[in-house]
Amino acid sequence: MKKFCVISTRAPYASTAVRDALETLLAAASCDLQGTLLALGDGVFQLLANQNPENVAQKNTGAMLGLLPLYGIDRVYACEEDIKERGLDGCPMAGQIQRIPRKEIAQLLAQQHWVLNF
Repeated sequence: MKKFCVISTRAPYASTAVRDALETLLAAASCDLQGTLLALGDGVFQLLANQNPENVAQKNTGAMLGLLPLYGIDRVYACEEDIKERGLDGCPMAGQIQRIPRKEIAQLLAQQHWVLNF
């Protein structure tokens, strides 16, 4: 099975980049690609539980994260150092997020057939 990784580096409601990344990941999974989501930098904010984007007139991307397991996407990673640098270490995350040290990211990406960065 071909492996496909989407890297999400943007805060969830600053643009459509996060929604685009998640939609791309879901579409790839529906084409029998083994999907992985990797949140880096401000992208780790999208993984927070209990988001309330109604104040900025946006749809909650957390609902899309909830769809990932239904599409067979169970590999969701967040850079451990990026979580800590943004003060999110004790915050609840949406779903089963695997923290990955920055030094192991290159190895994760080397295992993929395709990588898209949003």
